Amino acid sequence: MATKNFKLTLAHWLVRIIGICVFVFAALYFFVGIHLAIAPHHYDWLHLSSEIFIYDCVKGELVRPGPPERSLWTLWFFLENLIFYLILGVIFIYFGKILHSVRNGMVFRNEMPGWLRRIGLCFLIIAPLVIFHIGPTEKGFQFGTHMHLGYLLAGLFAFVLAEIFKEGSRLNEESKLTV
Repeated sequence: MATKNFKLTLAHWLVRIIGICVFVFAALYFFVGIHLAIAPHHYDWLHLSSEIFIYDCVKGELVRPGPPERSLWTLWFFLENLIFYLILGVIFIYFGKILHSVRNGMVFRNEMPGWLRRIGLCFLIIAPLVIFHIGPTEKGFQFGTHMHLGYLLAGLFAFVLAEIFKEGSRLNEESKLTV
């Protein structure tokens, strides 16, 4: 039985739109990364290099050699963010499925625990991915570690919800058989 709850309908469509935007952003990010690898001179204004310039002394003046080569950090920076956005898109897909199911009045579907486990797994994949962050700054790349416990807790919470919905699905099936 479909519910006429406006908030659920709005949430469902917002999740769908945001999920599509995340995938479009990931695709654009991917193409920018490819373009950076092919034509790095277009991105010199971003200061994306972690290389240190070695100045030469020519006729008493310090001369900087040509533009530095892009380092592996640049590649990692783009791959880390691309993977993050792709996994975030997958989370939005499953969350949209959950909202669609709840909106249609099928709260305790047999597929719901699997969807929640997949969301939990995605969050647990994101958690170690964002611990080591490499980002561009004015002076090159900055390496840092950040403990994002929110992703870890969200993943564990999704696993707990999966077990709750698994039990709810079992009780729902029992109640249907009883009637």
